[in-house]
Amino acid sequence: MVALENLRILIVGAGPIGLTAATALSQEGHDVKVLERHPNLQTNGGTLVIQSPAARVLKEIGLGQKLQSISVPNKSFSFWSYKDPGRPMTTFGRSSGSDMVHTDRPALQRIAYEAAVAAGVTVIFDKRVERLDEYATPLRVWTADGQEYSADIIIGADGIKSGIRKLIFPSQTLEPTLTTECIFQAELSKEVASSDPRITPYMDIGSGHGTLGPGRFTFFRRTDDGKLYLLFVVMDYGSTQADGVNASWNTPGDPDELRSIFSDFKDPLHACLEHVQTCIRWPIAVAPPLKTWRGESGRVLLLGDAAHAMVPHAANGVSQGIEGAVALARILRRRSHANENIPKLLELFEQFRRPRVEKFAAISLANAATNSLPDGPEQEARDARLRAINNSSKPVAAEEPVTMDINAPQHSPAFQKWMNEYNVTYEVSFDIPCGE
Repeated sequence: MVALENLRILIVGAGPIGLTAATALSQEGHDVKVLERHPNLQTNGGTLVIQSPAARVLKEIGLGQKLQSISVPNKSFSFWSYKDPGRPMTTFGRSSGSDMVHTDRPALQRIAYEAAVAAGVTVIFDKRVERLDEYATPLRVWTADGQEYSADIIIGADGIKSGIRKLIFPSQTLEPTLTTECIFQAELSKEVASSDPRITPYMDIGSGHGTLGPGRFTFFRRTDDGKLYLLFVVMDYGSTQADGVNASWNTPGDPDELRSIFSDFKDPLHACLEHVQTCIRWPIAVAPPLKTWRGESGRVLLLGDAAHAMVPHAANGVSQGIEGAVALARILRRRSHANENIPKLLELFEQFRRPRVEKFAAISLANAATNSLPDGPEQEARDARLRAINNSSKPVAAEEPVTMDINAPQHSPAFQKWMNEYNVTYEVSFDIPCGE
């Protein structure tokens, strides 16, 4: 049997998704280089959730222990009403077999970088890609300093403001645009959070809490070191000219403005706001949907937010990028001996990943609308549904005889199974044919 020829793969972007893809691909034996436009790792960003399927594939590529060291297992999530401080409307417990964890973007990016380097990946900083020839054999890019790099496959993992996306679709207007939505992020130290008994309901390790109000909602979580991460969502904040899509996503915010916006929210949230000294303001942008994630040659592929950025209200953006990164490495095992089926495999990758990604993008938009309903009949019906879930639902265990169904109702066992127990490596082996 003739051994498969390994590929030269160039990844643009050293964020968590690009570095995860680099790790998985290098472990397959490919020669992988990563070009990052900044002079160092941009370890910015706040709290995030790694969903169970993504956590499992990180474990599959050897990041299980490191992920555990930087995260807190998700134990429960409670929904509160902004005007009812007595008790949460509903609490979802941790499912049997769940691997969902809370962590933060800088820590995730750091362990992904360490794993990539350990796997033999070359990461080169201060390399902004400015030109691309996707019709050359091999493919070629040129960076701002005049350096040329070549590869068999080029992956654009350079985020919502992707430069590779612009280069492969030069005639299309694909710039991200600001929405009216804005997210404020803050945190309370262990000393501050534990000193106020009004905040006690939020302080269980591994618990998450969402408080729903008209046009606004919040998500809080306690970390293993005792801090309390606070995230405040304002749906109709508007934007200023200074924000711009190219402005920093970590613009300093005004704590007094934040307190004013959420002044009608009751304790324990109100108590948290009293202690906020600094906050970060993150205007939310969206990117136009793409007809394809691939360049015309079939050998340039967009990955993660460069392909399918979504608003963050399904807590799945990073997780879908991680799933896609490992799925790509597994799909490329199906290449033919002469590698001539690479364009077909990248097409199959997109066909394989699109339905799942687009489902979570739709859920994210729907969640934002549902979580911010104005007071009235729709809000009362939503709250009644949440209280009914609290009284009747049970977590779905991995071993329960339920068939996964992407089209089932969102809170049904079949959909929850599809969402939480999905195994991307198994699905690749089931859905993607071998090369000839």
